[in-house]
Amino acid sequence: MGRQDLTYDVNFTFLQSWGEELGLDRQDQVTQKDFLEQWSVPVADPEVEAMECFQVLEQGRGR
Repeated sequence: MGRQDLTYDVNFTFLQSWGEELGLDRQDQVTQKDFLEQWSVPVADPEVEAMECFQVLEQGRGR
C-alpha cells in the first residue's frame, strides 16, 4: 500500500466534454502539486517533481 504506481493516461479534453454533456462545468485544471497546496496539504520534496507532471481536472455544477 502506498508504493504502487496507479497512474493512467487520461484524455482531459474528452473527459471535460463528457462532463459538459452531463451538465458539469470545468472549474479548474491544475497540477497535482498546485491542487494539494491550495488545500494546505504538505508536499514531500521527493514527490514534487512527479507532482508537476500529473493534472487534476475539477468539474462541478455552478460555482
